This record gives sequence, structure tokens and C-alpha cells, in this order.
Amino acid sequence: MPTGGTTGVQAVRIALQYLSVPYRWGRRPVQGFDCSGLAMYVYAQLGIQLTHYTGSQFYEGARVRPRRSCPATCCFFERSARGPQHEGIYIGDGQFIRPRTRVTSYKISSLSEPGYAFGFVGAVRPGAHSDPKSKRARSEPGSPPR
Repeated sequence: MPTGGTTGVQAVRIALQYLSVPYRWGRRPVQGFDCSGLAMYVYAQLGIQLTHYTGSQFYEGARVRPRRSCPATCCFFERSARGPQHEGIYIGDGQFIRPRTRVTSYKISSLSEPGYAFGFVGAVRPGAHSDPKSKRARSEPGSPPR
């Protein structure tokens, strides 16, 4: 397990190491990652188990109000009946790690880009437990962290 810093800082440090890894849908490390696979792998290094599906990971942690997001909060996009269909790992300052395309590697993007700002569904802190007082955060319309 990596040392130094909060779990979020450690998760971001791990995720940044994989910017050049190719995007591969449904794959595991060495072959590449899809968006949920990267989050699953990063958090597994920190002892936090996540399923390998974005729609499930949206429920595997505490919901976070967008303005309270901190590094390594998972940001979810593309609302559907099956839950969000895309995610990235927030690294701070309005930036997150996401797959570049479905063919190439990962990149850092801004949550203020129109496609992400309008497609934002919510943010979750994996491994944290939901606070009963945060019900408003669950029902609050999505707006990305700043």
C-alpha cells in the first residue's frame, strides 16, 4: 500500500501513473483499463474493493456534494436507466483523469468542458460511508466540482 498523504492523495498518485495505459473496455491491468477498471484498480491498491461497473460504483461510497469534492472523488457522467455510464477520477482544481478515447490512453480533462459539465451525474468518495445528513447531496441536481 502506498504511503504518505490521505487516501485521496494516494489514489491520485496511483492513477497518474497510468495515464499512458491504453483504454481497453472490460480489461484488467497489463492489458489496459476501461473507466471503471481504472477506479477499481486504483482503489484496490488502497484496500478498497469496487465492482467493475460504473453503474455500480456510483453506489459504492458516500455521495459528495460537487463543491466538496476532493482528490480521488469519482465523478460520474452520462445518466441512463442503468446508472451512470462513464466516470473519471477527480484530481483537484476542476481536473479529472479520463479515457482519451475508446481506443487510446488516458488524459487529464476539465470538468468545465461542456460535455462533462452538462453530462455530470454526481460524485462519490469510494470507501467512505454515506452520512445520513447528506440526503440533499443525493437529490441535488448534478453540477461538477470547481
